[in-house]
Amino acid sequence: MKPRLTLCGGIIALIIVMGIRRFAYTPILPYLNITKSMAGNLAGTLFVSFFNLRRYESIYLKIFLALNIFTTLLMGMVSNHIFWYLFRFFSGLSSGVVFVLVSSIVLQVLKKQNMQIFNGLFYSGVGIGIFLCSILIPFFISINGWKP
Repeated sequence: MKPRLTLCGGIIALIIVMGIRRFAYTPILPYLNITKSMAGNLAGTLFVSFFNLRRYESIYLKIFLALNIFTTLLMGMVSNHIFWYLFRFFSGLSSGVVFVLVSSIVLQVLKKQNMQIFNGLFYSGVGIGIFLCSILIPFFISINGWKP
């Protein structure tokens, strides 16, 4: 198999499953006039709606963002697989909660200011994060190797 063709196919697959499937509907949620609970369920994070985190969403956003940063850092510091899976679980859970809460906050503000045209731009943060990791991780590995 040709590497360039494989790379192009992989890029297209990720565009479909991450860029389109995961994020295509999120920027249109403010136009649907649905409740915050319904939006949380549609985004796939029942945790947010089940525990009604929306009441103090900015506080919970900060807590879960800190939890996400902390558990992601811990994943790079341990070599025990049990701890790594545990940290990965909480990192993933907090990532989903942050995604729903920050989307709710930003999309509400954009809607109130009649600036929904920027809804899609907001989600470029996902791609920018992936891009930064793809550049920084190989750099840091070349300096320190990969040993926690």
